[in-house]
This record gives sequence, structure tokens and C-alpha cells, in this order.
Amino acid sequence: MVTGALWNTSSKWPVTQGQNFYQEMRCIPTPQQKDIRIGMLAPAIPGVSTFIDFNRRNTGLSKDIEILATQNNIIKVIIGYKEHDEILRKYVDISNKFGATTLGANALTDKKSNMKEIDRVKRLMEDELKYNSINTPIRRVDFKDTTYPTEHGWYYYLKNEYALDKFIDLLFN
Repeated sequence: MVTGALWNTSSKWPVTQGQNFYQEMRCIPTPQQKDIRIGMLAPAIPGVSTFIDFNRRNTGLSKDIEILATQNNIIKVIIGYKEHDEILRKYVDISNKFGATTLGANALTDKKSNMKEIDRVKRLMEDELKYNSINTPIRRVDFKDTTYPTEHGWYYYLKNEYALDKFIDLLFN
């Protein structure tokens, strides 16, 4: 929901015959604040198909425009992931085939290039959306730990103080 509100995410959703909710969604202006920061902790969403529309915005003045990287008001998207989270990986590592949880697990989603999902999002941002390694808003924090390696609950993410501190620092500094 956050991504749909901040940029007009629409191309990943099929249009149902007779119902064009996504055309209507693209008519809703996106927020225009100058410094928007997003913290995603174990996001159960896909990566590339979510960010493919990152530069498609309705600014209120013009609908569904393509903004330039230099015009972007979303300056940080911090993704906290845990590769072995039992819920995000759907227990048997099939999240990239049967669900939208690949970003939160940073699952291997492109076997040809041996790329994990966050790397694929960064490549999308740089190759197609014209960001570079300096101005890309995408940053990652690995919540891997040895005490609770597969746990999904909020409590277990908060117990990882090192990763949590890094996540908060990246988000607010």
C-alpha cells in the first residue's frame, strides 16, 4: 500500500475487464514533500515489479508523468531483510515462484545472473530508471542473526540490535 501511495505502482497488476482501478489510482496525486524516507522491515513484496514504476508519478499538475532521478522526492528506501526468514521464504524456498515475498528475504530470483532481489532492484534503478550508485535511494540492511535465524516475528527483528541500529541510522541520517 505504501508503494502504491508514494508512486503510482500499476504495471505489476493485471487490469480486470470492466474494472480499471489502476487507471483511477494513477489519477491520485502522489505526495510532494521534499524529503520522503521509507523503511521496509521484512517487506513481503516483490522487488523489481514493485519498483518498476518508481519514476511514474502524478504530481497533481500532470498525471502519470515520468520523473527524472534528479526530481525524485523519495530520498531513501531502506530495506531490512532476513534471507532465512521462514515466512518470507515460505518454508521451502519457493517465495520467488509462489508469492510476493522475495524482497524481504532477498531471495535469489535471477539464476542466470545469480542475482538476489535487492541487487536486481538496484540494477533496475541504475539501468532503466537512470539513478546511479550515489543517488539511488535503495539501501539494504541484513537482519541475519545466529540466535533466531529463521524467525519472522517483529520481536525477533527488534532483538537484532546491531541491524536495527544500522536500519534506523540509514533511515534518519
